[in-house]
Amino acid sequence: KEILLLFGYFVFAQAKDFINHANQVLLNQGTILGELDVLKKEYSVSFNIFPKSYTNGWKSVLHLTQGKDFGDYGDRIPGVWFNEDSSGKLVIYTALRGYNDFNVKTDPLPLNQWTNVKIGQRMRDNTYWFYVYLNGVMNHIIENIDARDFKNVKVYASDPWYAAQNGLISNILIVNGNVENIVGIIPSELEKGKLIAEIPKFSKEYLISFNVYPSTFVTGQHSVIHFSIGSDLGHYGDRVPGIWFNADGKGGLYVSAPINGNFDNFFITNPFELNQWSNVEVSQILRNSVYVYTIKINDEIVFSEINNQVQSFDNVKVYAADPWYDVQNGLIKNFFVVNGFTNDGLQTVIVLPKENIIHNNQLHLNESTFIGSLYVLKKEFTVSFNVFPKVYIDARKDVISLRMNEISVYYNKILNVRFLWSGKLVIVAQLSNKKFESVITPTLPLNQWSNVKICQTMRENKYWFSVYLNGVNVKDIENTFAREYKNIMVYASDSEYLAENVLISNILTINGNADTFVGSIPIELVKGKLIAEIPKLDKKFWVSFDVYPREFVVGWHSVIHFTIGSNSAHYGDRVPGIWFNADGKGGLHVSAPINGNLNRFFNTNPIGLNQWSNIEVSQVLRNSEYVYTIRINKEIVFSEINNQVQSFDNVKVYAADPWHDVQNGLIKEFFVVNGITNDGLQSDNVSPRGKA
Repeated sequence: KEILLLFGYFVFAQAKDFINHANQVLLNQGTILGELDVLKKEYSVSFNIFPKSYTNGWKSVLHLTQGKDFGDYGDRIPGVWFNEDSSGKLVIYTALRGYNDFNVKTDPLPLNQWTNVKIGQRMRDNTYWFYVYLNGVMNHIIENIDARDFKNVKVYASDPWYAAQNGLISNILIVNGNVENIVGIIPSELEKGKLIAEIPKFSKEYLISFNVYPSTFVTGQHSVIHFSIGSDLGHYGDRVPGIWFNADGKGGLYVSAPINGNFDNFFITNPFELNQWSNVEVSQILRNSVYVYTIKINDEIVFSEINNQVQSFDNVKVYAADPWYDVQNGLIKNFFVVNGFTNDGLQTVIVLPKENIIHNNQLHLNESTFIGSLYVLKKEFTVSFNVFPKVYIDARKDVISLRMNEISVYYNKILNVRFLWSGKLVIVAQLSNKKFESVITPTLPLNQWSNVKICQTMRENKYWFSVYLNGVNVKDIENTFAREYKNIMVYASDSEYLAENVLISNILTINGNADTFVGSIPIELVKGKLIAEIPKLDKKFWVSFDVYPREFVVGWHSVIHFTIGSNSAHYGDRVPGIWFNADGKGGLHVSAPINGNLNRFFNTNPIGLNQWSNIEVSQVLRNSEYVYTIRINKEIVFSEINNQVQSFDNVKVYAADPWHDVQNGLIKEFFVVNGITNDGLQSDNVSPRGKA
């Protein structure tokens, strides 16, 4: 071991299998992060960089080397500098195709904001490809015909041979194999029974890392994540691993894994801090001919053991949280898995499709913001958002973009939206592998919200790509090459110009056609107001709206009502219906046809008076079962499997219905997604505003 000064502290640096350093630190010349035993032919190097100023001369950021600055094949694998011309461009050197100093230059990085950099090498079709990504956008990709393993690799941030870049670095991850992100930087609520990924073959070597934010500690086992071959406990592989907050309610984690023949070999950590983020890392690595199982909390090893009975596991399901225990009240983010550290061609982690991506919060576009991911974007889809420009600028940067999260020899953006200097938006879409179409909108007004909807729908057996601005159709383009795209990431993209001048909110990305009945401008609820008719409401649907109650009084008070004709006489008269409860306390009464009961209802807790609350009611096909779910402000309050689903014809949509008193209040952001498959379902007919 070697004693080194690391970020102002003396530490012992030792050979590692990977480096995972999440903390934000100032770049300092000659700082060594550690030494890798080997950097394999397939690897990933990623980090976030925050440059504060640019000056002339080469400025070091990160350098992986077998010993020297340059000269031999392996001295820069890679090395990352800011260019000597003070332009803000990154120059990335690597050993490639027999050249010691092959280099790639990026576009200039903005000052005083974070940029994500991902560099790596991956095998595709028996060929190794070296790639560079900035903020999820492919900057460069090239075949490497001389890929090698490199042993005893030192990792610097920054190196001892050049001045350090004036700036910060964070989230440094260097690992052999391919990193599969399951939950990104935007926190996600833990949900009971939420299956988020499947792994066809889970390797003997793995790395699992995530950040968790517990909101409460109560007695009873509370699930965070669970990797399982099928059940909770009973077989070797049911917990590979499983992680819960411990039953004593004191805030320690209970971490279980199959070790040395014990299918529930567990360790209980010290208590976590409440209402703050902590990093959890579980790994199993082949080291000196033995497999070492390790648990780290906030970069500190708390448990380690040699596992003499290792095996790979088939068809592992990944939950956050599992269906067998109460869910931990809290959030998860930065959840990723490395499945195997060798070039063995293992199938990657399959991140399962979400029913939707919705982000209601208002954002300043001051850094690249990962909104969410879909396993597949189908041929019929909807992307919509609200945008608020303060000045007209020629930013030439994306406001919204959809990108393929895979290493590809093709351009990885499939849809992006940019501002032009005139205040118009240009929407560029990839309608085939080689064909891009552009649509330019009218000028958006300053200092007010505009709604943008981009969708692709089937009409008369043809797929049409359409753009709408504030509900008015801008353009329709027939897409004769409609296809599905897998592993899609949605970004609200970065620009130093957009940061102070553009706001964005209500970002929605979903498979299917989202029809908006009420937009961002609130309207009064009115008794008997018919706002839409749906020729066929599918078995799979999603209804979402915001409601603002002004008062709670005794008696049933209608908010919305989907019905095939009457109040409550037939299966389909409430699909769903939503009222404020008759007791006058402010809870919602939500009714739908479930399992043969035409009025299966759930009463929620009271919601806030004189404030906005979001209500979602959905029915989705998940693991061959239809799951009916109610959410209040993104929190699941009720969920049930529906074994008697059906579609309904000629459904009328009221806000509010004609059979009950109307709730005194407002409604906004009311939309419906009717089906999520490419089956050409008829869309909803929105009644002219003001007519009942």
